[in-house]
Amino acid sequence: CPDVQLSEIVEQIQEAFCFVRHRFPFTHGFHIMGHSAGAHLATMIMAQPAHDFPELLPITLYPVSGIFDLRPLLNTDINDPLNLTMETAQQLSPMDPSNFKTIYSNTRRTARFIIIHAENDSPAFHEQSRHFYELLKQTGCNTVLIEIENTDHFDIVEKAIDPSFKLNK
Repeated sequence: CPDVQLSEIVEQIQEAFCFVRHRFPFTHGFHIMGHSAGAHLATMIMAQPAHDFPELLPITLYPVSGIFDLRPLLNTDINDPLNLTMETAQQLSPMDPSNFKTIYSNTRRTARFIIIHAENDSPAFHEQSRHFYELLKQTGCNTVLIEIENTDHFDIVEKAIDPSFKLNK
């Protein structure tokens, strides 16, 4: 962004998942992780048509300190390169009712969410993680919410080079 619209990036991520899924049809499952904006993109993988999520394909998603509702970004400098409107922010948010319906539909089969946030993330990241977790949990999806102690928004990923770090376990 701004050279490419966020909607195109979401499409590319969804297409990449489809490519990998069809390239390796006999896999035992997928683990998908993303941090911050990457957590948003990882989650949006699940917001595509169900024919790409066969019943027996286990998928585990690990959104770390994610953004699940893009609307709060509209009045921040983060939106300068994103160029989102209220309409596009809703359309591209995992918590938008139409996206959530598809995510729920795809997740309730064999997928699960392990939603992770840093203890010292801003309250907005805590709230987004908690709210998305509660939505999934209320619908019966297999989901867990984990807070990683003594971490902030950036070192939660930086510490991942340590094999004994909680996120790696």
